[in-house]
Amino acid sequence: MVSRSGHGFLKFVFFIFRFILVLTMMSAMFYIEHGLSQGTIVEFFYGIFVLTSRVLAFYLVTLFKQFFDSVQNQIFTLDNASRLRRISHIVLGLGFFYAIETYPHRMAAQAVELFATQSGTLKHGVFAFIIIGFFIRFIADIFQQQTEKSQPKKSADRRVTI
Repeated sequence: MVSRSGHGFLKFVFFIFRFILVLTMMSAMFYIEHGLSQGTIVEFFYGIFVLTSRVLAFYLVTLFKQFFDSVQNQIFTLDNASRLRRISHIVLGLGFFYAIETYPHRMAAQAVELFATQSGTLKHGVFAFIIIGFFIRFIADIFQQQTEKSQPKKSADRRVTI
């Protein structure tokens, strides 16, 4: 049985992603609560960063679902191009939060300093987010160009008579 909003399997995958993200949002709330009750600012801000990144990821999954649902009808639309632009901005933001989350017990300035001097998984992970974000932005530009090509051109010679 195929659902109204697309393939059943794809709908199930998006449901699983959202469910996992909601669970991790609840764990972020425990960090925030622990930080407030114990008076540790670091855990409080770490919980805020985790919660913010999970909310962004939840919005990202929702945008992908909307994108895949609308692609089934017509692929090149301005709505799809704007969705892809929003997706690219969210992916770039998630790269920033990934850098902060990787060093939860350090100050932000130390995390930036470690990121600048360290080679390894943190640097590669953030670079992957940046590359994916710019790639999605490139695809959004292609979608907009194809949409503008497929729309009939309007006459530039419009005269208004009063």
